[in-house]
Amino acid sequence: EMLENPRSCLSGGWKMKLLIIKAMLSKADVLLLDEPTNHLDTASVNWLTNYLLSQTQLTCLIVSHDTGFMDRVLTDVIHYENKKLVYYHGNLTHFVSVHPE
Repeated sequence: EMLENPRSCLSGGWKMKLLIIKAMLSKADVLLLDEPTNHLDTASVNWLTNYLLSQTQLTCLIVSHDTGFMDRVLTDVIHYENKKLVYYHGNLTHFVSVHPE
């Protein structure tokens, strides 16, 4: 039934899943993920987390308010401060511990 309806009839979660799958299939070197966990259920967020962690040759630029997701998938943080990009190695918890503002 879902395959017969236009994409506009899909829920926000299914639209997000389709966009993520499309990005994955493009075999890009860099993915820009803007709020990738919005509209996803817990199982889908866990799947996305595991997928991103398995991609050792992929760079992801992620914008997200989901701190749990960010803490699990980040290996490095690039923070814009004082008109410069400053590099921090580690996950979100580590970044917040050295840059608590």
